[in-house]
Amino acid sequence: MRDFFKKMQLYDSFSINLQISKAEFINKLNSVIEKEKFEPQNIWDKSHLRKSNFIGFVNDNGFKIKRRVFPADSSFTNAKSYGTFSNINDKLVISTEIKGYNNLFIAFYVFMIIFYFAFFTAVISKGDFSALFMLIPHSAAMLLGPYFFMRYNVKKLTYELEREFKYLFK
Repeated sequence: MRDFFKKMQLYDSFSINLQISKAEFINKLNSVIEKEKFEPQNIWDKSHLRKSNFIGFVNDNGFKIKRRVFPADSSFTNAKSYGTFSNINDKLVISTEIKGYNNLFIAFYVFMIIFYFAFFTAVISKGDFSALFMLIPHSAAMLLGPYFFMRYNVKKLTYELEREFKYLFK
C-alpha cells in the first residue's frame, strides 16, 4: 500500500546525516516546534504569526511534525511527518516519513467512486446524456482537487523539513 501512495506522490521519505548529538538535536528541534495545538483563530488576529510554522512533539524516540494550519488552509489535506533518529558512527541519522493522506480520505475516495459509478450508470441507462456535461467536471473536481492539495502539501513539507534540518543544525 505504501508503494501505491509513493507512486501517487502522497508519501515520501528521506534521511539526513548530521554532526550533532542527539540531546542537542532534540533541544534545537523543540525550540522550533510549538507543542500546543493550533486553535482556529480570527482572521484579524495576528497571534498566529508566532515563532514557528510547525506543531508537533519531539521525544527521545522520534518526532511527529506537521505544518501549522493557518485560517485559509485546510487541515484535512495537511501532511504529517514521522521521524526517528539514531546515532551511527558519531553521526545522528534522521529518518523521516511524510504521509500526505489520512484514513478519512481513503474512505472518502471509496465512497465517491461508488457514488459516481452508480450515478453514471443511472444517467447512461436513462439515456440522458446532457447531465454528463455537468457530472464529469463535477466528479473530476471532487476526486482530483483533494488529491492535488495532498500532493502539494507532501512536497512542501518535504522541502521545508529538509531546509529546516540543514540550516538549523549547520
